[in-house]
Amino acid sequence: SNHVYDDGFGLVLSRQSLDAGKLGVYVARERNAFAMLRLMGRLVAGSWKQDEGLETYAVTSLTVHSRRHRLKMVNDGEIRKLHAPLHYRILPGALKVLAPG
Repeated sequence: SNHVYDDGFGLVLSRQSLDAGKLGVYVARERNAFAMLRLMGRLVAGSWKQDEGLETYAVTSLTVHSRRHRLKMVNDGEIRKLHAPLHYRILPGALKVLAPG
């Protein structure tokens, strides 16, 4: 994600800043049905960041290596199969947004 998500309740999460120059990286250590249900329950309750099966990182770049050639990833909310290694980096201030004043 563009920056790390804040603690919060429900399925709509927010961030304090979108221009901090950090990527929010979330790694689910367990991907079985029970672990995913537990994480979803904690998401609704607002305690998802304390889930013992979830690791959270704030980085400026990231490379994902794997023994598998294709990885199932969630990018911008979409599940996609991508070829490894995967390279991510953030470009602070690269997107200019016009908004009504």
